[in-house]
Amino acid sequence: MTEKSKILIVDDKKENILALELTIIDHGQGLPVEIFTATSGPQALKLTLHHDFALILLDVQMPEMDGFELAEFLRVKKNTQQIPIIFLSAVYSSEYYIMKGFESGAVDFLTKPINPNILLNKIQTFTQLDQQNKVLEQQRQRIEKHNRSLKQINKKLHDQQCTLKENIESLRVLATVFESGDGIMITNADSKIIQVNAAFQDITGYSSHEVIGKNPRILNSNRQSNMFMEHMWVQVLKKGSWSGEVWDKHKDGHLYPKHMIITAVKNTKGLTTEYVSIFSDTTKRNRAEQEIKKLAFYDTLTSLPNRRLLMDRLGVDLLASARCNHYGAVLFLDMDKFKSLNDTLGHDFGDLLLIEVANRIKFCVREEDTAARLGGDEFIILINNIEGTKSAVSHKTALIAEKVRSSLSAPYLLRGIKYLSSPSIGVSLYHDNNVSSFDLLKQADLAMYQAKEAGRNCVRFFDPTMQLEVESRASLENDLALAVLNKQFNLYYQVQLNSEQQPIGAEALIRWNQPLRGEVSPTDFIPIAEASLLILDIGDWVLETACQQLQLWSKNEQTSHLTLAVNVSVKQFQQANFVKKITDILLRFNVDASLLKLELTESIMVENISLGIAKMHDLKAIGVSLSLDDFGTGYSSLSYLNQLPMDQIKIDKSFVRDISSDKHSEMMVKAIIDIAKIFDICVIAEGVETEAQLSLLKQLGCKEFQGFYFSKPVPIEQFESLLTC
Repeated sequence: MTEKSKILIVDDKKENILALELTIIDHGQGLPVEIFTATSGPQALKLTLHHDFALILLDVQMPEMDGFELAEFLRVKKNTQQIPIIFLSAVYSSEYYIMKGFESGAVDFLTKPINPNILLNKIQTFTQLDQQNKVLEQQRQRIEKHNRSLKQINKKLHDQQCTLKENIESLRVLATVFESGDGIMITNADSKIIQVNAAFQDITGYSSHEVIGKNPRILNSNRQSNMFMEHMWVQVLKKGSWSGEVWDKHKDGHLYPKHMIITAVKNTKGLTTEYVSIFSDTTKRNRAEQEIKKLAFYDTLTSLPNRRLLMDRLGVDLLASARCNHYGAVLFLDMDKFKSLNDTLGHDFGDLLLIEVANRIKFCVREEDTAARLGGDEFIILINNIEGTKSAVSHKTALIAEKVRSSLSAPYLLRGIKYLSSPSIGVSLYHDNNVSSFDLLKQADLAMYQAKEAGRNCVRFFDPTMQLEVESRASLENDLALAVLNKQFNLYYQVQLNSEQQPIGAEALIRWNQPLRGEVSPTDFIPIAEASLLILDIGDWVLETACQQLQLWSKNEQTSHLTLAVNVSVKQFQQANFVKKITDILLRFNVDASLLKLELTESIMVENISLGIAKMHDLKAIGVSLSLDDFGTGYSSLSYLNQLPMDQIKIDKSFVRDISSDKHSEMMVKAIIDIAKIFDICVIAEGVETEAQLSLLKQLGCKEFQGFYFSKPVPIEQFESLLTC
């Protein structure tokens, strides 16, 4: 009976620790685990001095020492470098931080919110691995114990200087050892069996009377060569002992592996009088080792090599490529729209698809190539030893990639349901060991995303310019995160006017002046913020700053009537507490809600129209004005426009720009204005830059305007000075 496996949870937030503990206790019933917790890196390090942990669940963002630093420190220490680490993070969820986690030595990286089933499955895997290691350690200690006991027997037999009868009597004194769980066989100097124990009979199937007086060759499986047997006996005769694994044949004919120690027993004259063999059937141990290897190096769902084994093989192939001057290729593939399969049919159908994908990939590649699963629906194909020029190698690789793409695009039959899917494949070639394993995977990953952007179900080769773009984007994202912390943003204001060209309000537009980069265009940093959680912090800052400005305007008769329009991102709007957040900000600054105008894009309605409409009605209920931005450029539909509680439609500047020179643009603007009249919604045109545009817009019935013709977006001081002109 082995002791419980110890798990360490490291998180600076006690509520997160409690949630993980409850998940493991409530859903992981039966797991032989003992849970330890730490709220900081130093506290976790102190615990590792006193406990052997089977697994560490590690948060990334912590004070004093973050998760990456702690993981790297643990990898340096000899007594902790083998502890599996799984990162858990809600903030650091990009591919960059996930790869950084694996570089730090983690075995996995899970993003919050954590799926309990996935977490418990991984805990169970490493708990089983720890339990099996403990069993193996117990077996090793037992063999060492028996070996020590055997040496004691040998010493006692040697010291007693007696006859064979006295030696056997001495063995009887040590009957506990002799009748242990390991098989024991004693032969005389002529290699005739003179005694065996009960375990011998259990392991070999032979009773004592069937083997006494016979040569141990009756157990020989003939799997060992004559050279092997000669070497074994040379060791026994020269050194007095030998240990190793051999194959024997059971009485019923089946073969089995066993670990055996042979020791020569000598008398006072130095002559060998007996040979003692202690052995154990290692079938179960070998199976356990194979299972451990499978858990450590193979994916449990598809049985393909996992990331760890892939990286080992890739490292070997890179060295071989440099030595033999051959090319190799890495194919990084991701199944298109895999999430929708899980969402519609369930994860069990997703697993069936992944298993079939793995089978098809194995059919498409050579036996010496490696097909691996990184996780989720991401697979890697490692093709080595490709001969030829770079052009020829590229052509060969393209043919293989197309073969894989075609195979994976064929229909799947999942429990009788016909399902269509396809892969996006990125390819990166290597040669002369000129790139690291990590960089090679990153290159193939970038190429795969290029395939996604090209429309999916296609193959793209890595181009070095991709790397520069990604590094530039990562650098900008890092600077953007610092900008949020250091409040490096400003709001500019672009005036909005009525048909008499009197100011009626403004649109608040964010600007970022980075200390080293200078002025960064919103078209550059807003998409990056949208792709991360940074847009939520930025959006909150814009709303608070805008409401603070409305509060200041309310104290001046000249500005108290002005409305202020604020752009709202899709992620902001989709927050469950978005309406409450708006309500709290308005109350905090004591602002008239009707003066705050939220500009929403049509993309907000794509995922859940009914939920979006309901949230708009909640915003209207607290008095906030709503404007539909970029109308006509996205998902416009009269079927839901009538349901939207909109106060305003904003004509996109792309239509206004060509209105005086393009009849189609003029007709589009007229149609938008006519639709707005039908639904009794106000219309404002943005991007007005010329007198001709303004005149035509007025003719078509537009009554509110915004654009460079009146003013560019300017700081608040310049904006307020415009009002006095």
